Amino acid sequence: MGRGEEMISPEIQEDAIGSYAARNGMRVVATIPDIDKSGRSFTKRRVHEVIEGIQEGRWTHVLLWKWSRWGRNLQQSLVYLEAVKRAGGVVHAATEDFDERTSVGRFTRDQMLLIAEFQSNQIADGWRETHNMRRKAGLPSGGGARWGYFYPAPDGSKRYVLDPEKAPVFEDAYRRYVAGKSLRSLAVEWNQRGLLTTRGSLWTGGRLGRMLDTGFAAGLLREKSDVPGAERGTKPRGERLSSYDIWRQGSHEAAISVDLWEQYRRRRLAQAELPPRARTAVYELSSLLVCGAEGCGRKMRARWVQVRVKSRRYMQWYCWQANNAGSHPGNFVNDRQAMAAVMAWVEAQVEGGDGAAARAERFALMQQSAADVESVQRELGRLGAKRRRLVGLLADDRITVEEFDSLSRAVEAETLAARESLELARARQLSSGVDQLGSFVSLRESWEELPAADRREALLKVMGWAVVVPVDVSMGDRVRPVGRWEV
Repeated sequence: MGRGEEMISPEIQEDAIGSYAARNGMRVVATIPDIDKSGRSFTKRRVHEVIEGIQEGRWTHVLLWKWSRWGRNLQQSLVYLEAVKRAGGVVHAATEDFDERTSVGRFTRDQMLLIAEFQSNQIADGWRETHNMRRKAGLPSGGGARWGYFYPAPDGSKRYVLDPEKAPVFEDAYRRYVAGKSLRSLAVEWNQRGLLTTRGSLWTGGRLGRMLDTGFAAGLLREKSDVPGAERGTKPRGERLSSYDIWRQGSHEAAISVDLWEQYRRRRLAQAELPPRARTAVYELSSLLVCGAEGCGRKMRARWVQVRVKSRRYMQWYCWQANNAGSHPGNFVNDRQAMAAVMAWVEAQVEGGDGAAARAERFALMQQSAADVESVQRELGRLGAKRRRLVGLLADDRITVEEFDSLSRAVEAETLAARESLELARARQLSSGVDQLGSFVSLRESWEELPAADRREALLKVMGWAVVVPVDVSMGDRVRPVGRWEV
């Protein structure tokens, strides 16, 4: 049984089923509730348990409150009714009792199932229309509280208004995550400051990440496009950041800049590609060393090596592929040697790194790419303001819905193009080595005070990886760092 759209309590349904059983000399031996499960699909329903019970001889009759409780998809409903029949069972509806042994009874039953599907489709259409209207108004498809925002607004209107006290908290969290802080440590700090979730619960790293991933604080609304070739309304699985491919400008005020959001998004997506152990690093060089053997390029792993002399041991980075698959001769390096090579590279970058001509060229690229990023950001701000003006015109009935749709689509197309331009500009900015000197100086000065995980995050800001060249092919330094601008 289910509660679903009619919102009829399980007790009322059970009473009707019990009365039907008593009238027909049946005894109810089990109740299998399907509370709040959608009747449009049988995927997450308990119908399989019903059929298994018939096959095992635990019962022969299945009693429903109404036929709509069996399903709201005629095709699937008939398939599972046939499965019950093949198993040796019979399905009855207590308040819609028809003799399925007759053609009239089966026809009437199918009509009830068809009406249930029709009602379900009507409800879905209504929700779809509601969601579309909310999108046009720059609101999320579903209402409800959003952390850091007042909803309803203080004036009672159904809109989201930024809490001025929470705006700096948003920006601080995004900036510190981009700078290398982990979500878990941020969640701990929020809990200590008494910043709870909208439901009054404590934050975890996962909860905080899911909230920040929505992009709501950047003034955005996210959606998933339909899967090509799938049943209408089917969405990609998962709630990860990468699951969403449509980002719209909302009508609410942003707490952070689009640029900061893009930096956050890039780091989150990059972190998602790392193995779980590497996301909270134990060592400074976790996931940063790669095997330089020809045709390999795999991440190197850490292990402790016991030295017989004085019973000492040291940490070593090695290529697992070479050791376990024998794809090439072993490649390994002492952790202290690797760390010394990386820090020598950091020191060289602080002292100037490239030659004067190369530095001058990079400086010119830095200026141009920074100007490009700033220009695109201004364009995105202009488009956001234009979108909000359109929402206001629609709300004041100064333009029709059709005019709003046409103008809104044009703005969305321009916004999408601007976002793509921003991605390219940011990539050029990164490749030009913008502000790398300041990052290197900061890294060197704060190195001794940072724990291992924070040291690794600081290295990730300036170094893409470090190649470990095998001993047999080494022509000089075996550990060769690669700057992020070279990736």
